[in-house]
Amino acid sequence: MTTTIKDRIREIANNYKEATDQTTPQLTLKDFLVDIAKDLAGKKADFTVKVKEIRKKNIPNLDDEFAKDLGDFKTMKEVQADMEKRIAQAKESQEKGALYNQILKQLVENTQFEIPESLIHSELSHMMQEFAHELSKRGQKIEDMDIKELVKEFQPEAENRVRSFLILDQIAQEAKIDVTEEELEGRLAVIAQSLKKPLPEIKSHYEKNHLLGSLKNRLIHEKTLEFVLNESKIRVVKAKKEKK
Repeated sequence: MTTTIKDRIREIANNYKEATDQTTPQLTLKDFLVDIAKDLAGKKADFTVKVKEIRKKNIPNLDDEFAKDLGDFKTMKEVQADMEKRIAQAKESQEKGALYNQILKQLVENTQFEIPESLIHSELSHMMQEFAHELSKRGQKIEDMDIKELVKEFQPEAENRVRSFLILDQIAQEAKIDVTEEELEGRLAVIAQSLKKPLPEIKSHYEKNHLLGSLKNRLIHEKTLEFVLNESKIRVVKAKKEKK
């Protein structure tokens, strides 16, 4: 591996501990042909190296004092227990989400009916708004894209969503599934906690932007999927090994 001038100067600078230190090392240029013209090889050169700043990585001790800085914890054991709980909840949520998706897929495939075009257009509009919002976060504009191609790309998913919503609505109606004010308030509290904002602020935002209705529908659909899951017979099938 060839040593460069930068490497040598960095090595010299590492020997100085104060920001006011200064040195003038003499380097033989033949060692650094990768950085300079060949006609200077073998000549001596002086370089002035001044340490402008000393940085040190401060790694805190993982003790009970550190735990107190992480939130409402008194010991590192409490922090560890909380992390394990969060990991378990995330895994459970992921597994349940996968089951929900499988249930929805089966319901959609086994329940065919005509969907009003107005509902598909409405969902397409909603999806386009979501996509435009995501683009804006990256400093992009949806106007710069081919709208017709986007609509063509989103169309199947929009139809699938509408069909799923209508099926869940029908099941919820037949099973008399609804959401109480306490459940709605509880979900708002979870959202507020995740965003680290006061509950009244989150509630006000949802009320002003007329989002409580969609949040309630989402909760009804979640409860409906939970109802279908509890009523379903789940059979675990081991994945088949691929033949070599």
